[in-house]
Amino acid sequence: MYEVKTKQGVTLIALVVTLVILIILAAVSINMVLGDQGIFRKAQQAANAMYEAEVNTQASFNSITDEMDKIIQGSNTQNPELRQDIPNAPEQIDGMTPIKFTEPTDTEMGSIEETTWDDSTWYDYSQSKWANTKSEDGSMWVWIPRYAYKITYNNPENKSEGGIIEVKFLEGTSDNYYENGELKTAKRQTNVDETVDTTSDFYVHPAFTNETSIGFANRGMG
Repeated sequence: MYEVKTKQGVTLIALVVTLVILIILAAVSINMVLGDQGIFRKAQQAANAMYEAEVNTQASFNSITDEMDKIIQGSNTQNPELRQDIPNAPEQIDGMTPIKFTEPTDTEMGSIEETTWDDSTWYDYSQSKWANTKSEDGSMWVWIPRYAYKITYNNPENKSEGGIIEVKFLEGTSDNYYENGELKTAKRQTNVDETVDTTSDFYVHPAFTNETSIGFANRGMG
């Protein structure tokens, strides 16, 4: 008995359907890669966004650097246009040691550690972080840069309603300060019992004397 073998081929219709499906898949793939929302376009958009971020970051860095340069330059020049309102930096005093305070956290207690006078991190006047020191007997002090002050009350007839205290840091051991590039001289209160009008002019508190013998009043006080 003979076995008849038949050969099965692909019909023309099946071939056409297969080609159509392949063309559709190719079109979809090309659109996903090259279309407006395709992979290449999104990759380009991401690259552009990263570039813009780098440019903005560099611009911000340059701006901060320029401001720092102005402050540094302003603290070492007598040119009124360059002068800045900068507090006096603490100066080394015999028998005094700079100290840092470490703030407590949820898991650790705060601490006090000694540092050095050339450590620029133990105070930051721009962040109202004042310089602290310790004397040989263990007493702790805070270095306050010399300043003049002026008070504007919310209600001059009732000072208990509060107001605004303006502060101008003084130049060295003088009573001079810079305002909008102009050198001015603050008035001085000679003693705590003297009545002065701090609402109209900047005044220097009598605690800021120039008696260097007390150790702390040269450029700041304890």
